[in-house]
Amino acid sequence: MGRRFQTSKAGTGGDSVPEVQVFPYANGQSFKDGALVVDNTDGVIVECGADPAAVLGVALQGAGTGPGFSVANDSDVVARTGVAQEVSVAIANRRTRFHGRAVNGATDPVAPLQTHVGEQYGVAKVGNDWVIDMADTSNVVVEITDIYPELNLFEFKFLEAVLARP
Repeated sequence: MGRRFQTSKAGTGGDSVPEVQVFPYANGQSFKDGALVVDNTDGVIVECGADPAAVLGVALQGAGTGPGFSVANDSDVVARTGVAQEVSVAIANRRTRFHGRAVNGATDPVAPLQTHVGEQYGVAKVGNDWVIDMADTSNVVVEITDIYPELNLFEFKFLEAVLARP
């Protein structure tokens, strides 16, 4: 389907801007925008694994997509300076909400229903996209906070237990 996780809105009080920070990422990372990321023991970020125990946030760009990467005639470049191995990340915190599609086995996407609001689910990587995994109710990571039926999207927040930096 190709619908990736994106920021939706932040808490109440009129401030709907998510917290965004720039982080260096580990060598060899190939995650796409919308990927769930977490910081590792070296102080750099990596893509989360299956059933993540901690989530720092959602990558707003893919690894290796910043300025200076994939330039024309890249194979002719001998040395390059000023290219930062960094990505922007929307921080998963108590305020910020995200949206994305949900899957349930072979059903992709799941049609959002009002009854889904308040339910908790796991997440999964399907192809290159992270999705809400409605078949996983034991390794819960997100809670549905709203629905967008016309777009087949669910708004969600990350559960307190998985916030890397609450």
